[in-house]
Amino acid sequence: MGVLATAHIRRLEEELADAKAASATFEADLESALSRLHSVEEQLASAQVENNKFKSEIDTLNRQIDILKSTNAANESENERLKKKIVQLTTINKEQNEELVKLRNERDQLDNAYREKAKQVDQLKDVVKTLENKVDRMRQELQTLNPVTHVKLIATETERNTLRGEVTKLEKDLQLVKDQMKRKSDDFSTALEDLANAHRVSEDGRVNALQELETRKFEISDLQSRLDNADQRLAALQQEYLNADKQRDILHDSLRRFQSIISRSVIPEGGPIDVQSIDVHVQKLLTRIDKLERERNEYRDSLSRMQRKAGETVTVDKHESLYRSIEERVADVEEGKRSVELKLASAKELLRSQEEALKIRDEERRSMKSKITAFELETRGKEAQIRHLNELVKTLQADLQNAQNENRALRDREEKWESTKIQSKIRDRDGADEQRISMLVSTFEIEKEKLNDALKKLSAKLQISESKNADLREDADRLKRDLAKAERIEVELRRNLEEQTRLAREGQHLKDQLIMAQSDLANANNRKQQLESELMSLRSELRDQKQRFSDANSRISDLERQLQNSNNEKNRLANRISELEKMITSQRNIESDLRYQLSNAAAERKALQNELDDLRRRITNFETEKRGTQEKIAELTRIRITLVKRVEIVGFIFN
Repeated sequence: MGVLATAHIRRLEEELADAKAASATFEADLESALSRLHSVEEQLASAQVENNKFKSEIDTLNRQIDILKSTNAANESENERLKKKIVQLTTINKEQNEELVKLRNERDQLDNAYREKAKQVDQLKDVVKTLENKVDRMRQELQTLNPVTHVKLIATETERNTLRGEVTKLEKDLQLVKDQMKRKSDDFSTALEDLANAHRVSEDGRVNALQELETRKFEISDLQSRLDNADQRLAALQQEYLNADKQRDILHDSLRRFQSIISRSVIPEGGPIDVQSIDVHVQKLLTRIDKLERERNEYRDSLSRMQRKAGETVTVDKHESLYRSIEERVADVEEGKRSVELKLASAKELLRSQEEALKIRDEERRSMKSKITAFELETRGKEAQIRHLNELVKTLQADLQNAQNENRALRDREEKWESTKIQSKIRDRDGADEQRISMLVSTFEIEKEKLNDALKKLSAKLQISESKNADLREDADRLKRDLAKAERIEVELRRNLEEQTRLAREGQHLKDQLIMAQSDLANANNRKQQLESELMSLRSELRDQKQRFSDANSRISDLERQLQNSNNEKNRLANRISELEKMITSQRNIESDLRYQLSNAAAERKALQNELDDLRRRITNFETEKRGTQEKIAELTRIRITLVKRVEIVGFIFN
């Protein structure tokens, strides 16, 4: 029986060694879990840093999109201004053509009057010649005739003198008419030169406006392409931001799960550690983080509302740019062209930098994908460890059941052995052997107490292992719940993906509309080229008319009948000048109204700017609170490190 007891003791010692080895494996698993916890925390910190980077990049892209939208609106307003200017120039050209037609008619009338005056002068010259011939004949007759005819000669002489007086009078009248026609022709030539100069200036302005319109169109197309690229990049960054948020949530859940494992697996040494207060503190921090996330979403919604409101104020900006364009001159157009070229160069450089940043972001996204795959592999390894621990718990339960059965059998054998031993020794020895029997019984009871103590220790260790098994089961259940949550998140992400595809289809539809608008713009360019060809033909006609007018200026010196018509033309021009002055006064009134509306729009813009500054201050407060939470998380990590050290000390003591 002593041999059986020693064998049983050895077997119990082996079981105790196995239990110690199992506890050592559990402690090693705990250390590996802590190391993985460190790695997960580092990944969480890196994910938060990348999340902040994504946020900053999204903010910069939003600002760039706002700048591009404002420049696009300014270019559109400039395009509208140039179109209106082209319409004005076409109307001015039509008016000048009408005036040219009127001048042609007036020139024809002046030519006819000049011909009539030339005919009258020729007739007068013929009359003078005939009179001179008559005078010569009269002189000859006077020499040949007798004194009786002297009276007739005197009468003819007086008639001749009267005729000469009439001729001189007619010559004076003709000279006066010539002087008046010269003055009128000079005034007419100056008016024609003024009209030609005005037409030349208007043509130069129209050509400059058309060139500027072409440059604005190219800039609009370039900015539109940049805006499309920026929208695509923004969509990609938003997708990466969603992926980063999802990964952060996963890491946050894993951190919470490992913290709960640590809080259950810590064995206090010396004084008791208030793990519940630490859990409460962690829970407060987590609620604070959730609250900050909600505030961030609210700020994001308010920012989107502000952006929509700013989009509504784009019309005010358009009116403002239109009013400014009314006050500008042709010289300012050249300066605007140079500034636009500089902006285009800077925009190209910015686009190159954005492309480089996109390449860097693609590399970071690939590294993030590799990290995600590594994290998935780690989760699979953890699940395999959990399955292994479940199997180990099952084997320990079976060993515990076997140990309990063996303990019962051992007790039954001990009782039988004691009874048989006592009966045999009572039958064999009665007197002197009673003391020896009592000694054997006492030694047996001592060994029995030792075995009971060892059994109690084993039962305590088994209870500890059962508690650990229960914790592991709870962890497995929690992992199952997390898996279900991840599946729900996957469903939501699929829904978001479908929404993103829908938005992509809408973007394609908008691109098709943009292509249609570009085709309309090409048609407008063709129409502009046709107008330019017509303008060239009109210029050639204008040169011909100028040549004809220069030829006609040499023949309008002797005109007389056109004086009344020129006076009527002068009156008409005076009436037209008065009408133009009235139009200028009305334009000034309209300009004052537009300036008043512009001041109101500027006041509204300042109010919107103040609201935007308030929103930025709130965002800075949010960042300060976020830094405070990060400091609290760092303090929590320090507490966790101290707890890990204590766990290592406890494991060292048990070893």
